[in-house]
Amino acid sequence: MSIKKPVFLVGMPGSGKSTIGQSISSHFKLDFIDMDVLFEIKFGIGIQEYWDQRSELEFRILERKLLFELMFSTPAVIATGGGLPCWFNNMYWISQFDTLYLSVKPEELLENLQNQPRAIFKDGKADLAQLVDLYYKRNPFYKQAKHHITAKDIPTILNFFKLHFLI
Repeated sequence: MSIKKPVFLVGMPGSGKSTIGQSISSHFKLDFIDMDVLFEIKFGIGIQEYWDQRSELEFRILERKLLFELMFSTPAVIATGGGLPCWFNNMYWISQFDTLYLSVKPEELLENLQNQPRAIFKDGKADLAQLVDLYYKRNPFYKQAKHHITAKDIPTILNFFKLHFLI
């Protein structure tokens, strides 16, 4: 079993895109790319540091360039950054491929993000009010994904992936 084109995982910070992407890739022997990690490797700077030294807009421009490189590269499971689908018309382009929205409620996200600093949050730390606000701003973009899943257990997600994406 394989995939012929990229499969993009979208969702909020802390929704499990990287963890689930790695599980999918390992289980089905597919390539996996975490766009946040790729950004840090390619540009030699952490995302938080980049935001501090430059700006979110400059980050989003470079992130978009990475997206366009990946869209037409080797088929892989790709975990996008949480904000990528919400800038420019990125979700339009992502949705031309297979997409899976990992839908997680803000209360669960808060638990998942404990001790995980993120550039998007004040002082890098998420609180429930920020997550709720961000969730309602971003959800309309994520909902444009071809497939949505709210499951948290890996076996259910692997079965879903097998049914919808593998050939």
